[in-house]
Amino acid sequence: MEKDRNHPKKCKRPLASGKLKTSHALLFSAAAVTAAFLLAYTVNTSLFLVSLSFFGLILVYSLFLKEVTLVKRRHKLLLLEDRVKVHRKSLRAVQRIWWSA
Repeated sequence: MEKDRNHPKKCKRPLASGKLKTSHALLFSAAAVTAAFLLAYTVNTSLFLVSLSFFGLILVYSLFLKEVTLVKRRHKLLLLEDRVKVHRKSLRAVQRIWWSA
């Protein structure tokens, strides 16, 4: 959440700006995911399995893979300017590589 608060565009989003409580967002998210899985299961078991797999991929990306730098993110470095130090660790590494190249 701290990263979003320091981001020039993301800082205006409801969670980052504090307009929406984290507990409310988590409660709504849990209800929406549960409803989606129940609906997918009632439609077709295969749809449920695909939905579950997709949710798992999103979860893995959000928790782990987002921090892995696969491509140089020059546009993010330029957008964040001095705030790159408080943003993602991977961007700090890219900054060192990009500015030295």
